[in-house]
Amino acid sequence: MMGIKMHAVVVLLSIAAIASCRSIDGEGSGRPCAFGDRMVKDCEIAATMAEKCLMMVCRDGTIVEEMVGGPMDTGCCLGFGNVLYSNGHQTEHCMPMTCKDSVWVPEESIPQCCAQCRVYSYSHYTTFDGHHYDWQGICNYTMVEQSHSTEGHGAAVFVEMDRVGKCATTNYHTTFRNDHLTIVNITKVPALDENMTMDVNGEMMTVPDQGVRFLVSTTGNRTVMVYRRNKCIFLLGSSMLTLVHCPMSLDIMAPRMLSGSLSGLCGAFNYDDMDDFTTPAGEVQPLEMFPEDFPEMWRAEAQTMPMCMQDGVSTSICNGTKGNKCLADSDALEEYKTTCQNVLQQYISMRPELYFYVASCVNDLCLAGQGDLGTVTSMTPDPIFAATTPAGMVEVILRNYITVAGQHFQYLQRMPPLSDLSACTAPVNTTSIPVVDDSSASHDSAGHAH
Repeated sequence: MMGIKMHAVVVLLSIAAIASCRSIDGEGSGRPCAFGDRMVKDCEIAATMAEKCLMMVCRDGTIVEEMVGGPMDTGCCLGFGNVLYSNGHQTEHCMPMTCKDSVWVPEESIPQCCAQCRVYSYSHYTTFDGHHYDWQGICNYTMVEQSHSTEGHGAAVFVEMDRVGKCATTNYHTTFRNDHLTIVNITKVPALDENMTMDVNGEMMTVPDQGVRFLVSTTGNRTVMVYRRNKCIFLLGSSMLTLVHCPMSLDIMAPRMLSGSLSGLCGAFNYDDMDDFTTPAGEVQPLEMFPEDFPEMWRAEAQTMPMCMQDGVSTSICNGTKGNKCLADSDALEEYKTTCQNVLQQYISMRPELYFYVASCVNDLCLAGQGDLGTVTSMTPDPIFAATTPAGMVEVILRNYITVAGQHFQYLQRMPPLSDLSACTAPVNTTSIPVVDDSSASHDSAGHAH
């Protein structure tokens, strides 16, 4: 018994040693190792045997066998950075995965203190800390950026907005930079629900219907989990960010450990919405429902449209005005409100905090009634935008809100009730998202691979 306990201590120490010397691509400062016909860097995992929970690790010139868990454990899972995780291990993402007999399985629960940023329907935004606003500008914008990263190499999410009709916009291209060696691009295409493809470090891939797979960095290490559920793509990064990309919504979810380290159109994540409109320079602007200056300050450097390359040019003017594009009178607005409340009643009756979707729905119905919301102008046409008549658009809009509000309702149902916010705001050591300085990898600041 004493021998087994001592072995367990050695196992724990060896795993801790790996964590202390590994970056996302596993390189320490010691001597490399010869392994077969190749050289392995110090701290790099040369090989794994998941069924035996065994890793072969380079330790300052020597290949060492290191067990995961206890001496009799089996059924480990290969995870981030090619590290093995023990059977039963659960990730700390807001939509966690659990290792079950060598297979990663999505959990249904969402941990407390997880924050959700969302852009949905025709460019309505909800920040991590719960502020709601509308922004109908086109161009490529920074949704989330790790504020304490090294030279733009940290985690970030960018969205490129395009015009839908004369006034409204929607997200048609998303870039997830887990780190500067793993960059995922998702673009809306016809029949997105049937053709779930995306670009990973410049190579196209299809998300399988079943199971979880890993995306790898340009150096070959596993850095992002991906799976598909219904019409949505789920991405869980080693950065601890979770993305849920659906046809009419994009959710970015962050755990408590990232509080204080994220900013962008999703706001300054710290459980206090009063500073959500924090600019890249750190200036806090007043909160607005229809902001103009704040979103433009988060326009990304990489752009594809000529007008977006001009500083100081507003891209959200419509009907001769900035801000709210709805010109309807009070009677029309009341009619829209009644329609939206009736459609969303099934959710807001049980979760009153979802009532903000009514205001968004009213705005979209107003734009449709004015003829300002219609088909996409420049991106590949999507069947969801096929209805061009006001009546047809009303049906599309109401179906959209049943979907997006229903998704949000499910998220809330899966998260344990939080009675005391101080449990989330207590001091916490911010997780440093691992980065690698690799001059051989060239990417621009918005995460598009060259």
